[in-house]
This record gives sequence, structure tokens and C-alpha cells, in this order.
Amino acid sequence: MNRARIPLLLTTLAVLLLASPLAEARIVAQKGIMGINLLMTRARVVQEKGQPDSEQTMPNEILGQVRVMRYGKTQVTLNGTANSSRVISVSTKDRRQRTRSGVGVGSKESAVRNRVNGVHCKTESGFRHCFKGQFQPGKRVTDFSISTPALRVTRVTVGIVID
Repeated sequence: MNRARIPLLLTTLAVLLLASPLAEARIVAQKGIMGINLLMTRARVVQEKGQPDSEQTMPNEILGQVRVMRYGKTQVTLNGTANSSRVISVSTKDRRQRTRSGVGVGSKESAVRNRVNGVHCKTESGFRHCFKGQFQPGKRVTDFSISTPALRVTRVTVGIVID
């Protein structure tokens, strides 16, 4: 092999090795987090991500029983307990999960406002957040929880409004 090609080969290999986890570490507004998308079935989530780190059934005042699955610092909520139940929310505190523009847990509120199209930021009932979408039943919302006074993202949730 030509010595001049070795650095190019090593660089290409490094990019491919880094790109794989980066492609998976994604927040896609209005769609999902970590490759787990809204409306995926439980069976599909397990097929794509493997068995969760933990899983439990919890009561929900609107839906009855819901299933909550955890993959590290990412929580997936489904609209029931069956394998055919669908994802209604994906929430993460994982700093590795980022939007294409680099926004995620730890980002400043100003970064959210400047890099996420269509986002609105406000304080409601003492809770600061930036969100994309409408809080109306059936609509999709991406919500960036903001700490005060640091004004940094503490959690990102992509979900479907239930009530």
C-alpha cells in the first residue's frame, strides 16, 4: 500500500467509527430521540434498541396503564402495556443526545432559541421551558426543560399531547 494513502485511510476509518454513534445520538424535533420515534410499537423499539435497562407498568389517569422503558438516561413511555402499544413520549437527560444543530442537555437557552427553528421560550407556573409545537391534544411537541437561574437545558422531551 502506498504510504501517502495510509493517513487518508486512517482518517476515513476514524470518521466511520465516530459517525456511527453520532448518528444514533440524535434528537429530532417532533419525531424522536436516540432513534426511538413517536408511534413506534414496543416490539419495534426492542427490535431496534434491544431490551431496555428497566421496564415497568405505571398507572396513568387518562390512559389507564402505560409502559415505561428506560435506556440509560432516556425514558420511553408507551400508550399501553401490550407489544403493540405505541410510543407517546421520549425524554432524555443524556448529554450525548443532540439535535443536528448541536442542542441538547447542558445547552444554554440562547442556543435553543437560536438553533431550533420555530421554538418559543417562556416561564409557566415557575417552570421555564422552550418548546416547538402546540400543546393541544394529538399534536406533537418538543420541549426543552430549562433550569433557572443557569438557563441551561436539563431534559428534552419529544411527545404527543394526550389531553
